[in-house]
Amino acid sequence: MNLKKYYIFALTLLFAIGILAGCQRQSDGQGSVSEPNNQNASEEQIVIDTVHTSEISIDWAGTYHGITPSANTAGIQVQLILEMDGTDTNGFFTLTYEHLESNYVPEIGQFRWSERAGGQSGRFSWNESGNIIRLDIQDWPLYYFVGQGMLIQLDMDGNEITGPLADYYFLTKVESMPHYPIDGEELIITGHTAENSLDWAGTYQGITPAASSMGIQIQLTLQFDGMFMLSFEYLEGDYVPEIGQFQWSDRAHGVYYGSFTWNESGNIIRLDIQDWPPYYFVGEGMLIQLDMEGNEITGALADYYILTKVELPLH
Repeated sequence: MNLKKYYIFALTLLFAIGILAGCQRQSDGQGSVSEPNNQNASEEQIVIDTVHTSEISIDWAGTYHGITPSANTAGIQVQLILEMDGTDTNGFFTLTYEHLESNYVPEIGQFRWSERAGGQSGRFSWNESGNIIRLDIQDWPLYYFVGQGMLIQLDMDGNEITGPLADYYFLTKVESMPHYPIDGEELIITGHTAENSLDWAGTYQGITPAASSMGIQIQLTLQFDGMFMLSFEYLEGDYVPEIGQFQWSDRAHGVYYGSFTWNESGNIIRLDIQDWPPYYFVGEGMLIQLDMEGNEITGALADYYILTKVELPLH
């Protein structure tokens, strides 16, 4: 009888030990009791996604607005335009900025510029990871992290800006500028003119004659707020680029930025500029350069003083 009780007790003990062993194996396989494989975790952390980068996965080309902090004013109104230039690792940028002189802070996408505005343009390049661009520029922050619909300004060494104002160092992607009356004057439409009937705002390109080279490659951007950006470069050699496919070399090319005004008839604009023809006749999808007094250019090369409206390539 005692032997039978001992036998039953031994079987019960073995059964209990088996259950405990099974639970331990399950905990090691599925639960959080066991330690993670640190070697595999480290290997996963150093894997770089070479496909899904900002450069190739985000529609980054376009116009960005932002108001960044300033030590002496209410802020710096910044507009940065990024364009493709047909290469794998480079692009073309146009930067416009102005220190705000009062406490009024304009809304993003509704910037207006005065004659105090400054600007630069040039090339930019991507880093190896494809998420940061570096502007070829002086006296301005070089680096921007490219996100979905935004740019984050980095410090002069390409590091993240920290501190209480860090959240203000970003630019937001915006659509084209709306049409505003200049200097607050009432907008009065008195007839069908180029000014009020044509979709004239945008970018125009052309190659005009030059005495010492194959021509002058010109890009003129007109904004609804009455501001312009002019870039030009003298062509070297026999190669003449196609309209809409301009590329800019590392040679310094002129950049002018300022305001323009319309004549009373609403068909000719005058750029506030020196050492450059200021008058352009505005037609449907085109600008015709006039002489220094605002008259039509005549002669054998007259047909070449035309700029054509273009859609700049997007990513």
